[in-house]
Amino acid sequence: MELDQNSFEILFKSNYKRLCNVALRFVNDLAIAENIVQDVFCRFWEKRHQLGIQLSVQAYLRRAVINESLNYLKKEQALAKRNEVYAMEKMDERNSTEDLLFAKDAQQQINLAINSLPPACKQVFLLSRFEKLSYKQIAETLNISVKTVENQVSKALKILRGQLILIFLYIFFELM
Repeated sequence: MELDQNSFEILFKSNYKRLCNVALRFVNDLAIAENIVQDVFCRFWEKRHQLGIQLSVQAYLRRAVINESLNYLKKEQALAKRNEVYAMEKMDERNSTEDLLFAKDAQQQINLAINSLPPACKQVFLLSRFEKLSYKQIAETLNISVKTVENQVSKALKILRGQLILIFLYIFFELM
């Protein structure tokens, strides 16, 4: 197709607004619609010698603007999907990091509370809860009565409840 610069300028000026309106129906943003139309005209000018337009130039330009608008929407949709996936991954990553930090902090607080127990109470509690020994086994190991073991575990739990109530309240309200 032979088209000189003056003819192209006339074609551009006579079709620009109409083609912007066509693109605007798809993309709902005037600046983007104008960019699409300008891109179509630029490609049209660059490839004017290669084009074998059978119908009218206006019909060709209209179809090119529609196709370019649809391509834009596909790209935007794909970009939005990638951004959504990225945001979800970042949120999971952030939550995982926060959860790990929170768990580490909670474990430190529990360890501090256990270490603050009186020595005999701490020893009985650790054998009961961490070594999974029965009260009878603890009594035999330490040469104390089962009743003493029960009292020491009860005392340890009472002390720990008092010291750790703030952590549990924090956990409860943090998870809500």
